[in-house]
Amino acid sequence: MENFENYTLKGFDIFDGEDYALSKVFYALFGELANEKLLKSKFKVDELAHHLIEHYNLENKPAQIRYNVGHKFKIKKTGLPFGSVKGSDKTWILILKKGLLVEINKYKLTILTSSTVDQEEIETLEKELSPFKKTDKKDSPKFYMISNRYGGFNLDKFHVNDCKIDISLHYNDDFPVFDTDVSDFLQDKKRHGLVLLHGKSGTGKTTYIRYLIGKVKRKFVFLPLHMAETLSNPELLPFLSENKNCILIIEDCEKLIVERENGLFHNEIATLLNLSDGLLNDALGIKLICTFNTAFSKIDQALTRKGRMVNRYEFKELDVHKAKDLAEKHDLPYNGLAPITIGDLFNIEKDNNMTGLKSKQIGFSGLLI
Repeated sequence: MENFENYTLKGFDIFDGEDYALSKVFYALFGELANEKLLKSKFKVDELAHHLIEHYNLENKPAQIRYNVGHKFKIKKTGLPFGSVKGSDKTWILILKKGLLVEINKYKLTILTSSTVDQEEIETLEKELSPFKKTDKKDSPKFYMISNRYGGFNLDKFHVNDCKIDISLHYNDDFPVFDTDVSDFLQDKKRHGLVLLHGKSGTGKTTYIRYLIGKVKRKFVFLPLHMAETLSNPELLPFLSENKNCILIIEDCEKLIVERENGLFHNEIATLLNLSDGLLNDALGIKLICTFNTAFSKIDQALTRKGRMVNRYEFKELDVHKAKDLAEKHDLPYNGLAPITIGDLFNIEKDNNMTGLKSKQIGFSGLLI
C-alpha cells in the first residue's frame, strides 16, 4: 500500500485544506477520476467509522484515516491510535484500499471508487453500512395537537412510538375487516367523511388510533376535548385551511354529537357536518375520526347518514378465546371465565397469589383509550 502521508496538493496536505474537494483528493491519490456514489441517509458517524477501520484492518495504517473538522472540536481517547474527534463539522475520510475511499459526516456518506474496484465490492460495502443508519425522526409516527395560545391557533408536534400490534390478536374476530376498510379510506385522498369509534373505556380505541398514526402516512391532528367549543370559532377555519387533507381526531365528543332534544344544531355540530361532508370538506379535504363512550343510538342522525359516516365500530370486551390467547402471549393471569376489556386485561388485578405481577399499560396518555 502506498504511503498516503506523502501526497500533497498545491503545497498543502490534501486532507487539511479548508476548501478541499474530495474528487481532487482522489485524483491526487490514484491518478484517475473517481466514480462517485452519494448516500444521503444519516449514519451513526463514529460507530460506522470505527467499524470500517476494523473491517478493513486500518488500525495499523493511520495514514489512511483522516479527519476534517470545524473550529470547535476535541480529541477523545478511545484506546485506538487515531482517537475520536468530536466536533460540529466532523468528517471522517477513510481510504479503505487502493481505489476505494469514503467520506462520512452527519449529513451524508460518499463512496469514491476507481475503475479497479468492481460493483460487487461496492454492494458488499453498502451492506456493511446498513446497520449504522440512523432512524430518521421525520419517518417516525407523529401527530399534531391543536393549541390556542396568544390569541391564535397553533399546532404542537409530538413523536410517538410505533404501536406495532397484531390487530387479529388484540381485537375481536370482526375487527380486521373494519381496519382494512378504514385504513384504505384514510389513505385515499379522493374520499372524505367521518369514522366513529365508540364503546366503553378500556376497549382499545386509543390503541387503535395510535396504531393508525404509525400505519397511515398522513398528517393526524388532535383536537383536545377542552377545545371542542372552538369548532364554532370563525378563526378556526382559516387555520384549518393551512392544514388541508389532514385527519382530524376529536376525542370524547359525546357533547358534540348527541341528538338534540329540540332538533336544533349547536354551532359545533354544524361545523362537524360541513367538515365531514359539505362545502368545507370540498375545500379542505379533512377526514374526521370521532371517539365516544355513549350509546350509538344517541348520536345525531345527521352525522350518521349514508355518505357522511364512512364506517363505525363498537369496541367491546374481548371474547374469551381472544382474551385467553392474548393473556397467554403476555403471561397475564386471566381466568377465562368471562369477556374482558383489553384495558382490564393489561392492568389485571393481583389475585390468586400472583404477587409481584407488574401492571402493564396499553394505549398512550393524552388520547382516550
